[in-house]
Amino acid sequence: MERRQGHTEVEERMRLGQLDFAIGNLPSLKTTTEHALLFKDEYACMTRKRPGMPARRLTAEQFQQMSHVAVASLDRSHVLIEESLRLGGLYRRIALRVSHFNVTPEILLRTDWMVTLPRGVADIFNDANQFAVYPPPIDLPHFESTIHWHELYGSDEGNQWFRKLLLETLRR
Repeated sequence: MERRQGHTEVEERMRLGQLDFAIGNLPSLKTTTEHALLFKDEYACMTRKRPGMPARRLTAEQFQQMSHVAVASLDRSHVLIEESLRLGGLYRRIALRVSHFNVTPEILLRTDWMVTLPRGVADIFNDANQFAVYPPPIDLPHFESTIHWHELYGSDEGNQWFRKLLLETLRR
């Protein structure tokens, strides 16, 4: 599986049989590919646990005072987050932009910064209970993670097997 390609290139590579699947929050692919819902999720805010942090909720003021790590991913969810915050009258002070969530735990453990990320990802990263995880100070839209494939290959037995396996695994 490959990541970090533009949607047009992903669609073309899927059509040519060079790429079997695209997985993620990819609404622009829904009009050009076959797809299935894997799961729905919501956003959460995560930072390193430390004295002085609230126990359950962040205020809008606390959120805006913190420095943030922004994840600029192919699925453009970062744009959705920024637009939703702006519409709610909030702004993030971006200290660092990264291309994937995987690097954020190490960054957060060494700083007092915060990241806004999918709740499911935050729960995985916080398995050792090193982080404080909060709901955003304003309502952010929920999102869907989907698997996409090209219609030319939808009846392929290997393609069907993998989709079924993934759907069964993620829907448990």
